[in-house]
Formats: sequence, structure tokens, C-alpha cells
Amino acid sequence: MSVNDKKIIIFITASSKEEAENIGETLVNARLAACCNIVDNINSIFRWEGKICRENEVLLIVKSSSDLFNDIVKKVKELHSYEVPEVIAVPIIYGSEDYLGWIENEIKEQEKINMSNKSNKALIVIDMLKDFIEKDGALYCGDKVRDIIHFVQKRIEEIRNTGGTVIFLQDNHSEDDLEFKMFPKHCVKGTKGAEIIDEIEINEDDIVIPKTRYSGFYNTELEKLLKEKKIGEVEVMGVCTSICVMDTVGDLRNRDYSVTVWKKGVADFDDKAHWFALKRMEKIYGAKVV
Repeated sequence: MSVNDKKIIIFITASSKEEAENIGETLVNARLAACCNIVDNINSIFRWEGKICRENEVLLIVKSSSDLFNDIVKKVKELHSYEVPEVIAVPIIYGSEDYLGWIENEIKEQEKINMSNKSNKALIVIDMLKDFIEKDGALYCGDKVRDIIHFVQKRIEEIRNTGGTVIFLQDNHSEDDLEFKMFPKHCVKGTKGAEIIDEIEINEDDIVIPKTRYSGFYNTELEKLLKEKKIGEVEVMGVCTSICVMDTVGDLRNRDYSVTVWKKGVADFDDKAHWFALKRMEKIYGAKVV
């Protein structure tokens, strides 16, 4: 018996045996799966568009790896006749060492390809939120913050296209947050002002992390996430340069990440503080300011 940490079983229901066979063969041929079992003639009961439905379906049982799950979902959506196909996974906790080794051998080439295509770079976008960026926001940071929107949009797309990770840090305060003794009430959880601006589209692969303090590391999952994704290089953009950007960059450098701050991608309501922060991040923290 062997303990496993990545192998999974994926359940996919199909409308017919032919559809299940097509999906299964495609996944195995692409080395996204080691094995696909087909269970014919299963009875399914579910609610769809307000009605209780009873359908005869076919179940596809797929043996693969968690590293390939997102690729499998995309492939199934391409091939499936359903508008919302079932693709769910459970971990294989224990298994025969020989069998788990066989699964690994069958899919390892695709895993290697995926890893070689993935970047170990992350882009952290800080507080591009309506209360800061919109002119009617509760804590509008001035017209200069609007000037960075296009560059931030462009860099987000470039990072996505190279397989990097895009992380949005999002101020998300309680109604009685003590920060409001220093600044006007802003970015309260559940309000429009706490939302990312409409000009920036969030993709399904992007990660949004709420925060309640200046640094993106304080009481958040950011550190764990960077470790899990084996991130080595981090780019930082957003507002305000002298507050949340500088504090997050400082904590990144204290953890020995290589950090780049884009001048065209950060802004502040205080111009002197903006330039001081850029100089400090470069000279004291050791970040690359470009």
C-alpha cells in the first residue's frame, strides 16, 4: 500500500456510451488520463432549470493527477454535449504502489509538458478597487490612479499568456474596522466600493485574496499560495504606492522573493509619498523598480 498526494479519480457523466468513449479515448490519447472506465446505464435524478429530471446516463471514471485536472475540465467542455457537464474529482488516499506508479508513468509526459509551459512568476495587483479608482469612490486616490489602468490591464494579459499567476489583493474591511479612525470608511465587505473595477476582467484562473491591512500577507493565504505554486519572481502593481504596495513589497523581500515594481503600474494620492516609496522599495528593500 502506498500513500498518494496527487493522484485523483474524476467522475464524468455523459449522455451516451459513444460520448463517454470519445471523451475517454481523447483523454488517454492525450496522456491526460491513465485509464478511463465506462459504467453504462446509470439512473440520474437532478434539478435543471427548475424541473426535476430523470435521465439514463453513462458514467466515466478517470484516473489522473490533480496537476492535470484543469486541462481535463477544458477538454471535456470541448467534447461534451451538455451545457454544464459534471466533472468532479476525489483524491486517491491509498493505493497499490504498483498501480499508482503505473498511473504516474502513463501521464508523466503531459505533466512535464505542463510544468515546462508554466511560469514561476506571479503578478500581484493591489487594491484596484472602485472606492480607490472611481471618481465617486469613498477614498478616490486622484486622477493619476486612472492613468495606470491601461498598463495594468496590458500586463495582466501578458502574464496570463506566459502561464504566470495573477493574484488580486482586495481591501475588505468590516464596518467597524479600526483603520477608519485614520481614513474615511472605504472598501467595506459586500459593498460596491470593495469590488475590483469593471475595466479589469477576472479570469477563472486568477486568484482574489481579501485583506484587512496594508500588507497582503497579514492574516491571508498569500504566503501559502506563493509556496504552493513555487513562485520565485513577483511583479507588483496597484495602489497606493506608499501604503499597501510598499508594505506588501517589503514583506515579499523579507521572504526573499525577487520583486519588480512597475512605475507605470502604481499610483498614490500623495505624489511625494509615491516617489519616496519607489525609492525606498528600490534602495532599502532591494526591489527592482522599472
